[in-house]
Amino acid sequence: MATPLAGVPGQNMRNWSRLALPASLLVAAVIAVVFGARSCSYTPPEWVNDTLEERIDSETLEIVTLSHGEWERLGKKKTMGGDWAYRNRRTGKYTMVTPIICGACGAKIPLPVVPPLTLDAPPGAREEQIAKIRCPVCGKPPFPLP
Repeated sequence: MATPLAGVPGQNMRNWSRLALPASLLVAAVIAVVFGARSCSYTPPEWVNDTLEERIDSETLEIVTLSHGEWERLGKKKTMGGDWAYRNRRTGKYTMVTPIICGACGAKIPLPVVPPLTLDAPPGAREEQIAKIRCPVCGKPPFPLP
């Protein structure tokens, strides 16, 4: 069944004029969100970039101290353990990680990566994985369990 005003000239134009304002506001909002998201990139204050940070190469155990800004410029990648691995200037590999202190010998060593457990892992599986980890310097467990 036809609407009563379907044949009246200009009726379709009135419907478009009712939709023009909400449609233009929606387009303006989308444009504002896109440009706002681009301009909201975080840049740390200058004093943060000047802070010295120590990293250790997980392959060669070489310790390097650079400013935070220099480490960021070298580039970083996420490791399996969730930490950041920064690029080594000499090798180009992403092997520079935050050091920890070995509980047995006191040496600075890379944080050991413990692979994630599956859902069907038996109880005590995490403790078994941790017990297998050894310090690359002294060969003892780096964090002795009580």
